[in-house]
Amino acid sequence: MSSKPLGISYIDGARIVKALSAGIAHVTRRREHLNTINVFPIADGDTGTNLVFTLKNVQDEISRQPERAANEILKTIGSASINGARGNSGAILAQFFSGISSAVALHPKVDAKLFARACQAGSAEAWQAMTKPVAGGLPTVLDDFSSELIRCVDAGCDDLKVLMTKGLAAAQKSLANTTSQIPALKQAGVVDAAGQGFVDLLDGMVEFIQSGDIRSNPTLEVYEKSDAAIADLHLDDPEHRYCTECVVYGSDLDRAELQRSLSSIEASSIVVAGNADLVRIHIHVDNPASVFGICHSFGELGQQKVDDMQYQIAMREHGHKVAIVMDSAADVPARLMAQLRIGVVPVRFSFGDLDFLDRVMITPEEFYKKLETSIEYPLTSQPPVGDFSRIYNQLIGLGLQVISLNVSSGLSGTVSAAKTAAGKLPENTVEVIDTLNASVGQGLLAMLAAECAQSGMSFEAICDEVKARIPVTTSYAMTEDMSYAVRGGRVKPWIKSMSNFLRINPILRTNKKGKLVLAGIQPGRGINTRRFTQHVLNTLIQGKRYRVMVAHAQNLAKAEEIQQGLQLNPGVISCDITSVGPALGVHLGAGGIGVGVMPFSAQDLQS
Repeated sequence: MSSKPLGISYIDGARIVKALSAGIAHVTRRREHLNTINVFPIADGDTGTNLVFTLKNVQDEISRQPERAANEILKTIGSASINGARGNSGAILAQFFSGISSAVALHPKVDAKLFARACQAGSAEAWQAMTKPVAGGLPTVLDDFSSELIRCVDAGCDDLKVLMTKGLAAAQKSLANTTSQIPALKQAGVVDAAGQGFVDLLDGMVEFIQSGDIRSNPTLEVYEKSDAAIADLHLDDPEHRYCTECVVYGSDLDRAELQRSLSSIEASSIVVAGNADLVRIHIHVDNPASVFGICHSFGELGQQKVDDMQYQIAMREHGHKVAIVMDSAADVPARLMAQLRIGVVPVRFSFGDLDFLDRVMITPEEFYKKLETSIEYPLTSQPPVGDFSRIYNQLIGLGLQVISLNVSSGLSGTVSAAKTAAGKLPENTVEVIDTLNASVGQGLLAMLAAECAQSGMSFEAICDEVKARIPVTTSYAMTEDMSYAVRGGRVKPWIKSMSNFLRINPILRTNKKGKLVLAGIQPGRGINTRRFTQHVLNTLIQGKRYRVMVAHAQNLAKAEEIQQGLQLNPGVISCDITSVGPALGVHLGAGGIGVGVMPFSAQDLQS
């Protein structure tokens, strides 16, 4: 005589933790596929990565408190998902979880009927989080899933095992329909990546509920579309360039008013998720500073991040095997940055309580104007580990190996942050190189690496080529006013005092340890372009060829004079001009000049 399989009449905190952990494990396994089919709303290939990072934050939090009541665990899930949400998909999923949490706030155990109603509330919250919701993506899959749960409990279903199985089937059917609902998905022949991620989460959870084995591999459904469709797909430029995110902390936050305020600016893909104490913003704009300005007026800002979607799409299409990344302490002409497809991790700096991302939230021109008028001296800070992790993961997700060229460890702790991020990734995916340079010297090395990558050189060969150039690449700098370098800690106060007394101006350079040292002096105040040019030329070896770059801090006229003087030397094969970004401009001040010198080819290396 056979017995009826045991059902599940309620879930508590422990059951939620185990089932959700199984689902998260499955999404993590599917991460690369989700990245591959990501063509909507932007084909930036990071939906899988964003969902995994969002869910990892949830996993980290719930693993610390597995025995708590259902309402307490769900409250943790709601807060952790909003706090750790990444991307459009992560923010929408976070609001879904937050809506579920609010609906069960008073219930330590959750039965089938309450669970269905909570998912319905979560789905409604997810739709409301979007300023311009589009049918056919993740919110539609959430809606169809929760509607099926409601239909089942209204028909008398009180078994959560049966309920979740039927809900998964409805979500799978809804997911299959997304291909025909959104033109970009139909063109690519794929389903919505975020919707697929949610189905994968459910698939892992249901497999665990049925088997009790958190390590089993759930059966993959028929929605594994051919990746070949993506490979030949032309990806249009995004409507706006920067995917911008932040978290607003406060009390009694008016999420609806914040959403209306953000809707007043030129933007797209706006998602405002959260509650009265914590709000996660996701938005696509051309001017990230406008977003942070609005959000700052509502509460305390945290977790600001900006991703260049044009760069992400370019790297997805470029067909090479190695990606080059640098921090923004390096200075490279904008046209060459785009041409060479160099990724940038922005240095951060602040004027008082206002935080900025170098070259993203403020242009060099705006920075120098603010530097001259602000009563507060700017403070720089290295990019956090998470900024490096994000771009490394995006590029690795596209099947690329990454070479990261960073400002000298003798001048900043940026290399350490980059290495920490790389250390969390699989071996031979990211190589972090200390350039022992800054500004144009670092920029020349990044350009070299990018040119090698575009020529098809291997990961190892590019690393070897760059490392061979570092000892013979030098950065020089002069200021019109040494006050900034002293205040920034790059020059000792006594050097300024002595130079003022003797009416001389020092020439600084990077040494072989990546430190700034005194290279020479010029009589008089300010920068004498003829003498500075001659000093650089005196360091060149006759018969060798060099690549040179000049950077200026709002001093184009003198930069051009130096460029013309350098180009008179037959050994100078190329000499570009660029602007000095805020990372170095904090120390040079307006008017400062930098010159980078690097041997032109391997044959020109000093013996």
